[in-house]
Amino acid sequence: INISVSGHVLYPGNYVVNPSTSIPNILILAGGISEIGTLRNVFLQRNGVIVDTLDLYPLITGIGLIDQIPIFDSDIIVVPPRGNFVALTGNILNPSYFEIIETDNISTLIKYAGGEKTNGNNQVIIARSQSSNLFVSKSDFSKTELINGDSLIIPINYDPIKSISISVTNRSNIEMPWIKNLTFQQILNILSVDFNNVRDAELIRRDRIKNQ
Repeated sequence: INISVSGHVLYPGNYVVNPSTSIPNILILAGGISEIGTLRNVFLQRNGVIVDTLDLYPLITGIGLIDQIPIFDSDIIVVPPRGNFVALTGNILNPSYFEIIETDNISTLIKYAGGEKTNGNNQVIIARSQSSNLFVSKSDFSKTELINGDSLIIPINYDPIKSISISVTNRSNIEMPWIKNLTFQQILNILSVDFNNVRDAELIRRDRIKNQ
């Protein structure tokens, strides 16, 4: 049968395939999806109507299978532009940028990233541009809405005694738990402080035992 592949693939065009060929394999024949193409919302068009959509993440990440969608002669596979995305970093096996759809939440993203490296501390920090940042507990992972451009930081277990106190001009002092490998840039993101507006910073380190 003749199948057309259009949109954001490396080699769009017409392909002669066996009717049993899967859509992912047809996309491979077309050179794969480009960097700006979606992996979450591939269309199957028939007679001018979108008859089905395909989310490739379960297959690519290895956490599940995708339905075998039947194809017919003259069908068109359409790969639209990539949709919204978030960054996932920290105590995670595969930190990266992930395209998100409406049904996604923190729990599904952690699965797509291969899970945590070690037992986490049951909390995720969401650094959100032009908005207050969030400290989300594990019980709310499946209920927290993700927004395009969010940066999710999954910290490792920390000693509750360890903490840092942060003072920013025209703000009250903020105390937050110390997380291993926490960077100055991440602290600024958590506090919604624009790095470009920081002229200088002072670090004061005290001995916890001697309290000095």
